[in-house]
Amino acid sequence: MAVLSIVLGGVDTGWTFYTPYATTTTGPVIWMTLGAFVLGFSSVFTGINFIVTIHKLRPAGMTWFRMPLFLWATYATAIIQVLATPVLGITLLLLIVERALGVGIFDPALGGDPVLYQHFFWFYSHPAVYIMILRRWG
Repeated sequence: MAVLSIVLGGVDTGWTFYTPYATTTTGPVIWMTLGAFVLGFSSVFTGINFIVTIHKLRPAGMTWFRMPLFLWATYATAIIQVLATPVLGITLLLLIVERALGVGIFDPALGGDPVLYQHFFWFYSHPAVYIMILRRWG
């Protein structure tokens, strides 16, 4: 989907899709947003996979307090990933709804609030820093 949006002319909103620009610009923003949504969805499933694997497939005798620090870091990263990424996915879906149906959610011209988009986006983006670095610290 993201590659299709590039083939169709590219998206000039940047990686943040900040509104109201992302809701008013021309171009295949919906395709790129759908690509980012699918990527986030796979990220949630990856986090669930790590959580379940650490719970169910630890060796016999490896209690929680005997787990290596890397597993703790992976577990904490997965929990943050599962809790924060759906907020980004919902935000991207709201952006798609606004572009496709003209519903005023983020675009002030339609009665929306662009700061609401920023709050949703940064609710994910601040934990994303820890999603990227926490496992390396472990």
